[in-house]
Amino acid sequence: MKTRMLFLSALVILLSTIPLGVIAQDKYVPKANEELYGTWTNEQNNGDIYHPQKVVVTSDGYTGYSRIFDSVPLFTWKSWIDSKWTDSEGNIWYRVFGKGVGVWEGHRSQELYKLSKSATVMERAFNGWQGDEFDPSKYPTKIDLSEAPYRILFRAE
Repeated sequence: MKTRMLFLSALVILLSTIPLGVIAQDKYVPKANEELYGTWTNEQNNGDIYHPQKVVVTSDGYTGYSRIFDSVPLFTWKSWIDSKWTDSEGNIWYRVFGKGVGVWEGHRSQELYKLSKSATVMERAFNGWQGDEFDPSKYPTKIDLSEAPYRILFRAE
């Protein structure tokens, strides 16, 4: 009887870890040199929170600067790459989720990025809210130039 209980307990533990292994395999692990990382600029942007003139993206997140030559950030955001893929035209796509830092503490975002095939043009759609939960259904499904949080930036040399 004890042997049967021990066997059943071990079986339950083993079976409960299988789904975790499957989920872990699907998680994207960013490389140190992701195409998304770098300095991006657009002098035509108006310099607000949605359209900064300069954004620096690293593995830790991104920092926006109102004007290209500013040294004091407009905002800082922690972010993590959720997924990455390449479309049939060679464009590179990312789904990124993030958390605000400082004055933006408590704010969350889920973003869709499109980088040109040459990784020199970045477009972004943004969905932000206050709260704790990330939800895959909150990712933008397309990048639409007419949407207010649309952003376009160009890789700085």
